[in-house]
Amino acid sequence: GLAIPFLLSAILVEQFFRFFTRIKSHLRKIEIIAGLILIVVGGLMVIDQFDLLAYYLQKLLPEKLLKLG
Repeated sequence: GLAIPFLLSAILVEQFFRFFTRIKSHLRKIEIIAGLILIVVGGLMVIDQFDLLAYYLQKLLPEKLLKLG
């Protein structure tokens, strides 16, 4: 059981590097978008409106996806 994560890592490392090479040119855009999301979430937490995010995510996500738990 202990070796399973290491075996999976060894098997999937080449696929990860191929994927990473494709998105490398878009990495700056991804970083900016992630930073903006963090700022928005932090702002919602500061003004105690974090539940708005949950409300809008419920409206956006399909109902089947919400019933996974």
